[in-house]
Amino acid sequence: MKKLVIFDLDDTIYAEKQYNLACYRAASDKFYEDFKVDIYPYIFQEFNQGNYRDLFSLAIKEVGVECSEDYIRNELVSTYRSFQPELTPYKGFERHIDNLRDKYALAIITDGPLDIQKAKIKALGISEYFDVILCSSELGADVRKPSAQPYEYVLNKLGMSYKDSVYIGDNKKKDFVYPNSSGMHSIHILNKVENDNLIYGRQDGESAQHYCESYEELVMLLESIFE
Repeated sequence: MKKLVIFDLDDTIYAEKQYNLACYRAASDKFYEDFKVDIYPYIFQEFNQGNYRDLFSLAIKEVGVECSEDYIRNELVSTYRSFQPELTPYKGFERHIDNLRDKYALAIITDGPLDIQKAKIKALGISEYFDVILCSSELGADVRKPSAQPYEYVLNKLGMSYKDSVYIGDNKKKDFVYPNSSGMHSIHILNKVENDNLIYGRQDGESAQHYCESYEELVMLLESIFE
């Protein structure tokens, strides 16, 4: 019987920075159409310094333009959330996913707004590789990791046991809490070569049982866990 490998999505299968910056660019283009001022350079700089909160308001203040909170919400935030950029998985994922698909049952558990997460998955073109793809909000508006519900749903759906399952993620605040307490295996993957957003490697939280820096290491680690 195949073992089960469950992936997180953002910053595990692809670099979420791709999505964020493309959507900020689209919203900045909308702002430029309306005010003939480009706020993207400020947003890009702040984002790359790890500042993610209130970027539209701060950028607009920086360029000295007056506009309402309604405009920010109804035009810029709306454009950000509705834009569907092209996304590319990590090269390591692309190299190894066919072999992983042949060897294991595969699933995704991801948090976030349902429409946005589904759009990301569609843009990545990865649905065919997975037996189950679950956005935790499908189980309820307030459901998100580290709740047990998403993990239990996937394991029950596929008829898998905890000891024969592993969760792969990057966020120590939520990804590994339930897997560690339930008897699942857990792996923290950083993708250091391809991902320059290493905030989750520095944050406090619960560490995974295993750690790897690339998909090449992940393949070998899975073999050792399930041997």
